[in-house]
Amino acid sequence: MQRISGTVVNGKIMLDGNVTLPDGTQVDVIAHEDDAPEMTPELEAALLESIEQIERGEYFTWDEVRKTLGGRHADRDTDIAAGQS
Repeated sequence: MQRISGTVVNGKIMLDGNVTLPDGTQVDVIAHEDDAPEMTPELEAALLESIEQIERGEYFTWDEVRKTLGGRHADRDTDIAAGQS
């Protein structure tokens, strides 16, 4: 995975520098909001590593977490299913 920055101009993403990606390349776009707190380099690195872990299948499903907790949060299942948190 490589990180490439850019700017939206007239509704299209213009990449910084001389970047060429082959047709069909899958990309993820994270838009920085003006009122959002600035992401530190350390936090950004942690976020990118987490994304890579998910892509590698290194994550736990809710069912796995619930089993690990031993059903102590069974009441949350109903809340989540109902769209409440």
